[in-house]
Amino acid sequence: MATKIIDKDNGYKKFMKEMLKFTKKPYVKIGLLSKKNQRENSELTNAEIAVIHEFGAPMARIPERSFLRSTFDEKNREWARITSEIVKKVDIRLMSTSEGLSLLGLTAVNDVKSKLRKGPFVPLSPITIKRRTGNSIKPLIDTAQMINSITFEKLNI
Repeated sequence: MATKIIDKDNGYKKFMKEMLKFTKKPYVKIGLLSKKNQRENSELTNAEIAVIHEFGAPMARIPERSFLRSTFDEKNREWARITSEIVKKVDIRLMSTSEGLSLLGLTAVNDVKSKLRKGPFVPLSPITIKRRTGNSIKPLIDTAQMINSITFEKLNI
């Protein structure tokens, strides 16, 4: 049986193309960055675990539980509005570029973490619940290592 993954682009590619124009300008990177990526007692990194959940692994019977792409799709207009407000404040010197990037980074990180905590996601199977090492029966949260590794980085400041 063949498996087919469909990744619907709701503006991410266009957004990234536009963002590449500004690579020499200050920007913020959000996600499972290398500084907080190692897992305790695992050969896999938090980023590798995140990819498995983000896209699913049908051969391993792990359903797609998108938390990065889905948060971007849900919040990109809000983040654009916040960015616009930050730019205005930086222009009139009410906020530094670094403070603005921190505000945007923290907002996006909190949105992604909120999505991870609240879902909605496909429920865990009874077998997965039995194998859990933590106390949570929520999908994507067992040891909290992955959610705690989501952070941001300010670049070109």
